Amino acid sequence: MNKKFLDRVAEDILQRHPSDLSEVIIVLPAKRAKLFIREYLSKRMGKAFWLPRFLIMPEFVEYLSQRRISSEIDLLIFLYECHLKISSRPEDFVAFIKWAGLALKDFNDIDSSLVDPDKIFSDLRDIREIDGWSFNSKTLSAGQIEYMKFWSELSDLHNEFIAQSEAKNIWTYQSLLKSVLFHFAKVKEDLKGNSVYFVGIASYSPAELKLFQEIQNSNVCDAYWDFDRLYVENPMHEAGFFARQLLSKSIKLNWIGDHFSTVEKEITFYQCTTSISQAFSVAELLQKMSAEELNNTCVVLPDLSGLDALLSILSDIKVPVNIAAGIPLTESLPVKWTLFFLRLKLSQETKSQGIYFQDLIEWFQLLIEMKHHDEESRELIREIRKEKRVFYDQLSLNELMRRYAGVTSLLKLLNRDVVTTDVLSELIVSINFEESEIDFVAVAGLKLKEVLRQLIDLSERHSYLNNWNALKDLFELTASRDRIFYDGQPIQGLQVLSMVETRALDFQHVFVLDANEDSLPGSSHEQSFIPFDLRHHHHLPMPDEKDAMYAYTFYRLLHFAQKVHLLYSTVSGDFKGTEQSRYLTQIENEFPKFNSKLFIHKKSLSLSADFALRQSVVNSDFARKRLDQILAHGISPSAINKFNQCPLDFYYRYIIGLGEEVVHEEQMSIATFGTVIHHVLEKFYSQYVDSFPTNADYKSLEESMDFYLDESISANYSSHGTDTGFNLLARSVAKTMLIRIIRYEEELLIARNKEQLQMTLLKVEFSLIRSVEHEKYGWDRPVVMKGKGDRLDRISGIDYILDYKTGSVKDEDTELKPEIEILFKHNKSAKQLQLLAYIYMYAGEGHAAENIRAGFYSFTNHDSGYKFLEGKKEQVTNETLERFESAFMDWVKAVYSLEKFEHTKGCDYCQFCN
Repeated sequence: MNKKFLDRVAEDILQRHPSDLSEVIIVLPAKRAKLFIREYLSKRMGKAFWLPRFLIMPEFVEYLSQRRISSEIDLLIFLYECHLKISSRPEDFVAFIKWAGLALKDFNDIDSSLVDPDKIFSDLRDIREIDGWSFNSKTLSAGQIEYMKFWSELSDLHNEFIAQSEAKNIWTYQSLLKSVLFHFAKVKEDLKGNSVYFVGIASYSPAELKLFQEIQNSNVCDAYWDFDRLYVENPMHEAGFFARQLLSKSIKLNWIGDHFSTVEKEITFYQCTTSISQAFSVAELLQKMSAEELNNTCVVLPDLSGLDALLSILSDIKVPVNIAAGIPLTESLPVKWTLFFLRLKLSQETKSQGIYFQDLIEWFQLLIEMKHHDEESRELIREIRKEKRVFYDQLSLNELMRRYAGVTSLLKLLNRDVVTTDVLSELIVSINFEESEIDFVAVAGLKLKEVLRQLIDLSERHSYLNNWNALKDLFELTASRDRIFYDGQPIQGLQVLSMVETRALDFQHVFVLDANEDSLPGSSHEQSFIPFDLRHHHHLPMPDEKDAMYAYTFYRLLHFAQKVHLLYSTVSGDFKGTEQSRYLTQIENEFPKFNSKLFIHKKSLSLSADFALRQSVVNSDFARKRLDQILAHGISPSAINKFNQCPLDFYYRYIIGLGEEVVHEEQMSIATFGTVIHHVLEKFYSQYVDSFPTNADYKSLEESMDFYLDESISANYSSHGTDTGFNLLARSVAKTMLIRIIRYEEELLIARNKEQLQMTLLKVEFSLIRSVEHEKYGWDRPVVMKGKGDRLDRISGIDYILDYKTGSVKDEDTELKPEIEILFKHNKSAKQLQLLAYIYMYAGEGHAAENIRAGFYSFTNHDSGYKFLEGKKEQVTNETLERFESAFMDWVKAVYSLEKFEHTKGCDYCQFCN
């Protein structure tokens, strides 16, 4: 069997340095590779020895320069200081930060390419001048002058940034690399006696390549390449782009392998529905593998958004699961809580009413999720709901502080008149997320405090940061760039890796999830102030180089692998159609030509047929965890009705997250037909929020109906035209229905005017949400109901929640039953449940139940008009809503206590289970 790449490297380095590695420096492409090569060296030495110095490229440049690369925050602040110096009319920091990151990226590209920045910026000004106006223009307008000033100052900004960076000790990786090259005489002396090996690094910027060549000319220095002739010798193959580029510069490449033409490989494509079904498929395949096989297996996630779901499913794997995938810091609860707090402070700074009660509840709800001050937070949330106060000003916050000592330190943070730095300092003292029993929260808590301390230091030194708007934007940007890494024992166990961390590593069994074009390789488009033609002319990095690097990383991962599993979805996360990665298509067409021992299989489902056709699924810990997430985020009446209709269909739709199949419509579907009508009404009524349409407005809509309808069809149905056949008929029917609705509204308006009723349209397409006081039902986890209404009218003190229905609505569908519990027992009461849920959620905002009505307007039952929920003997009261909430909580408990999610016999409407 072939040796793994890093094992071969270890063997070769030990042949060169059999007794002493203390003066060896090994530069690697990724941090994970350090741990593997160290293990291979240890096994081959078989005794105690001095380790070499293992570095990735940025660390190597820091080592050579004896300086540190500056943080993202420091770079942005320093760039803004330069902007203040060179600009005649500098922008405020909040406006500046929106484009500063883009400028820094372009500056880095210029530095890494070793090109003349003055020439680039001169060309850029000329291009923008040509783009902006004609040469025939004699005098520039004020706007044109301002436009040109920006491009002139961009050059000045770069020059100031470079000129001052050494004095201020502010460095990007690229500027530090240029400094190392400029002072290489000293670096050469410091490196004397060291042997430097560059291992598995496929691509070098011009500056990095020059550094490699300079070291090679003065030291024992070599590079170990890991290429394959399949893509190196094919001039059209993007994975070989960098190898061919190096060869064109007369750089000798060793170890160009033959991994694809002679070695036996088995590659399987799995077509799945969604990312969740991919995770289940992978778990099922891994459970069939032995511990020995799992120890030589990696699961690669191009898109890390599915990591949490995958880890939940892998909880019972036979070996340890080691993760080398960075999770964005913004995905952690401590950072979400802090960002929510900064938004509260910004809202408090700009609005006079105080803090909205629901925002306050959500802020403390996040603490409960982290099990931090959870008991005190529950008590406070109960009090806030009990008070039914809409906004909390300083006086009401002080009252809460007096009564709830356990969270006083947190409520004090919301004082209006406290200096920003004092609030941030108090925030660090008040929170101790790093002590959390939840590991991920603890790690994120430590990083959070680092970021907050840096913000305090900067805001004390820079007055323009002493406002919540600037601090929020800076914190959000910094947290979005930082990541949290899981560290495990990488030598034993299953490896879960991001694509970047696979560099230089080899595994016999490889699983790649999300092998779709939109994530493997994903979009290569990156914004830049420098147009592509100008970038190409000056040899700056281009998008095709990013694609080439990704292609190389993917193909290199397959070098050693004997069994490869590539899983892709037919439906994306937002339930749109998607396609397999072009790499899969390339493999399918290329590989059989190179190797008769290479077998490619295709499977249409990632789940086994036995699993897919089950009539029941056991209610597992994974299912309950997903229920926790669904209920904490908010469960809709339609989801409840889906469960009442068929629990197994609910399991596939909401627990696994299979979603709804997206079908390419040759003819306008009923759903699209309804969407078109909804869209027209929404566009019309959104013009009259806080007022109400008049009869003249309705007549104007009727006269403009073709315009509104065409606009709606264009927005919601762009696949085919509506000028012939079925679609023409559908358009005609939609127009007829809309005119009937308008005329009905006109008649209703005339009648209301005669009665001198006051009419106000409050909201259009609005969200409803209500958190349940779950503790009083003996429940210890958050439960939230959410929904969406089409329109909210207030008619002489009564609020009407209106919902348009494409299908029919019968009289019994809006009859309020005395037995509220029946609503949660079966799907026959779906419409009553939906309307009562609307009233329940809206009442949670502090409105009296007696003043709320909810009803449907059916497009097919036009003559019935609005049909509102009402009983023969009783109306909706607060007592009704209390019984509704109690029945809802009984339903929640019943779902958790299920033994199995089973298919309802005779149910004809299941999408997945039957």
